[in-house]
Amino acid sequence: MFDSQAPDPAPVSQNVSERIDALNAAARELTGKDPKRQQQLAQQALELACSLPDVRRTAESELNLGTALWQQGHYAQAAEHYSAALARFQTLGDLRGQARCVGNLGNIRYAQAQLDQALSHYFEALHLARELEDRNFERRALNNIGSIHEDLGDYPLALQYRLRALQLKGAANDEPGIVSALINLGNVHTRLEQYTEALACYRQAGEMARGLGNRRSEMLSLLNSGSVCVALGHAEQARELLEAALKLAQEQGASPTEVRVRTERMRLEPGDAPSLEADYRAALEVAARTDSPEALATLHHGYAQAQLRAGRPQAAQLALEACLELAQRHRLRTVERDALQELAQACEQTGDLARALEYYRRFHALDRELLGELQQRRAQVLQVQHQVESLRVSAEAERQRNAELQRVNAELEQANAALLAVDRERRELIERLAWQAHHDELTGLPNRHAFWQAFRAAYDRLRAEGRPLSVALVDVDHFKRINDRFSHAVGDRVLQRMAQLLREHCGAENQVSRFGGEEFVLLLPGLALPEASALCERLRQAIEAFAWHELHPGLRVTVSIGVCQQAGTQDPEALLSVADRQLYGAKAAGRNRVCDCLGN
Repeated sequence: MFDSQAPDPAPVSQNVSERIDALNAAARELTGKDPKRQQQLAQQALELACSLPDVRRTAESELNLGTALWQQGHYAQAAEHYSAALARFQTLGDLRGQARCVGNLGNIRYAQAQLDQALSHYFEALHLARELEDRNFERRALNNIGSIHEDLGDYPLALQYRLRALQLKGAANDEPGIVSALINLGNVHTRLEQYTEALACYRQAGEMARGLGNRRSEMLSLLNSGSVCVALGHAEQARELLEAALKLAQEQGASPTEVRVRTERMRLEPGDAPSLEADYRAALEVAARTDSPEALATLHHGYAQAQLRAGRPQAAQLALEACLELAQRHRLRTVERDALQELAQACEQTGDLARALEYYRRFHALDRELLGELQQRRAQVLQVQHQVESLRVSAEAERQRNAELQRVNAELEQANAALLAVDRERRELIERLAWQAHHDELTGLPNRHAFWQAFRAAYDRLRAEGRPLSVALVDVDHFKRINDRFSHAVGDRVLQRMAQLLREHCGAENQVSRFGGEEFVLLLPGLALPEASALCERLRQAIEAFAWHELHPGLRVTVSIGVCQQAGTQDPEALLSVADRQLYGAKAAGRNRVCDCLGN
């Protein structure tokens, strides 16, 4: 590895072209090992190449410089150099150079959460790789497409892409590629909460990366392993892994990764206030050196979560307010939603119930908005997939027609079959998206959007018929404590079993929906308030009496329920607001109870 004082790899006596080549070769060798030194060498090569001028060597230098900047988290600068390199490779007609640039631009857009643009770049890279018959580039593109599906929550499809990429890499004995594929495969297993499989992938990737001298991949393997151990509650093992990852991040100058490591460390010992504060301050200094507002916002959020678990809501509130301000300024909508939810919890713990209620309302409104945006992003990605695949099929058909005119009919049939396959895949994806748009993936219940459709329809119908309509909000008591004490995996199983109990005890004529987080909503057409309250009380008793310890020893779950009946000229939104106030009253009165009133 080169250090900051190492001599240039090419003697001054060499001619300029040879010197540029030597600098670029040395820079490529440092990929994943020493990005700061890689940046120095690539910058020297670029200055020399521009002085000639030499289009090809300038493009290579731009590409290496972009890679060095990307590894350090300087995404905007990296994208500028990748775009400049791409334009030069296009001028030269260099498909291999274009494939490298396009794939890296996809990585930048992916890091910036611009998934539709990232997917477009990755499909273009896949097309170039197949045109070049380059299995290495093809494997990278498949792996990256898997990342998109992973972020959209389509984990089975993501797993298919990851496994295809890993199989290709293994067949070619591409050790660096295998390392990357193993890390990505581990990420999918983590999302699926298959922690044993995830740790096995990360461990194998880390050992291979260490043998290859790939410090960046080794660092990511250690960090991801540590995160899984934190989730499993294996504190000592997590501490050891994160300490090793932190050391590598500091050596690499990988500021965003260092912030992530320190954020994970804060999850380990929230009760140790001095250690928690020291990690927080150190991470703030590192975050200031990056151009990643998401890393800084996530840091504030992680610190606040640790303070909440330690019973220090005032300190948590300050960090959450900083997180919220940053998230709103940079439109980090998911971070903003989570900050609003936990600000409500912090205010509730400090006794500021009015602000807690306001934050809860803002959280629910934003959560509903984000659900719509997620469906829109999925539709955009689907559109990109269809457009790219259609272009690929059309181009392939044209190439075949020009090459063998005598086989025009056969080629047209082949192209038509491919188009039908694409259309069938598109219809299947649209059907899956349509289901996801109206259902909650974890519980299988109708989601908030589906509830509102059913609610408004029932409201109009029952009002016209002169029949009563009641609605109830059900909130799992102290759900955050369940996650913190027993793990998020247990929390998810609680929500799934809760959905099953609600369906079983509500009857087919009533609708149970997941309203968001640990909150469910019951639509009770034809039931007046006394009947609705009685039903809710039976539900509450059934949930309290359920054998929750079978899910996990020591687990106990109760719910608070707010119920009201439509009356007068109330609209659906006003009726639900009354139910929300009753739910708040049930929680304020000590939880594990039903609170009702006639919603005049």
